[in-house]
Amino acid sequence: MAEQHHCGCEHGHNHEMSIYEQAFAKYDLELDDEKVAQAVRQLVANHREKYNTPEVLRTLLSTIELTTLTVTDSHENVMRFTESVNRWSDQHPDLP
Repeated sequence: MAEQHHCGCEHGHNHEMSIYEQAFAKYDLELDDEKVAQAVRQLVANHREKYNTPEVLRTLLSTIELTTLTVTDSHENVMRFTESVNRWSDQHPDLP
């Protein structure tokens, strides 16, 4: 799929759209923060009880990535972090 591109240089450019450009072209990406926040509030209000189950909460917990990658990381900080994660896992063996 070709698209006209106007770069402001007084002539048009034709180029093939990548599959990603084609996918994004299907949606309005100019979002309003307040409209998005309102839509999220509405979704939560309408579906909170349906998804507030131990199974869903376990799944969500299992998706949390426990990493530490900061410029201030030190061997000691990473060890404390790892020990904390291990303690939590030992205290909650029924959770992922």
